[in-house]
Amino acid sequence: MVTRNVEPDPTVEEFIRDAENKASALSERRVGELADIATRDSAETGESGLGKLLADAAAHAHPEADAVLLHPGLIRADLRRVVTYGDIHAAIATAPLAVTELTGAQLRDLLEQQFRDDSDVILQPSAALSYTVDNDAELGHKVSDPRIGDEPISPTDTYRIVVDSHILDPASGFTAQHETTPTTSDKNNTDALRNYIESNTPVAVGADERISRTSE
Repeated sequence: MVTRNVEPDPTVEEFIRDAENKASALSERRVGELADIATRDSAETGESGLGKLLADAAAHAHPEADAVLLHPGLIRADLRRVVTYGDIHAAIATAPLAVTELTGAQLRDLLEQQFRDDSDVILQPSAALSYTVDNDAELGHKVSDPRIGDEPISPTDTYRIVVDSHILDPASGFTAQHETTPTTSDKNNTDALRNYIESNTPVAVGADERISRTSE
């Protein structure tokens, strides 16, 4: 048996320690504050406080867009009121963003594709987007009265919608957006959230319901 006892290189060890210290300092750097804890837990509508905050941050980063829809699978943990760099990366999985142009009919199809036989996947909407879900309706017919702002969505009009790479993944179950070619953004979701909090601290965590549900 051959063994090799190699003495650690002091220069390399110092480099590693320095890198670890810098990473730790960055992780603890304060970004800003939230008015309340942004929780990952979903309400009955399928929205979460952190999901809405993420969507609003992405909307802030893309003023040219009409609305945002983000995959809930990106959310890992609650975000506390005092936010550090490390908190953001612990709470959210980093994902690239993209802007896709959808007709109102395609956007409605995308919303309908949230509802499935096995388990619903409720995309997190920005404040501009709202709609109603009929819990008792058949699949493909659950969404009504989708709106951008105060205006009903027109089936033939085109809307710029920010989405993330999870939604664009062919395995996600969302296909309506594949009929168009999205434009990759130079921003990702964690950078958008950090900049949003830095620019607007203390940030209100959306208490508004963007999705409403009805039952017979």
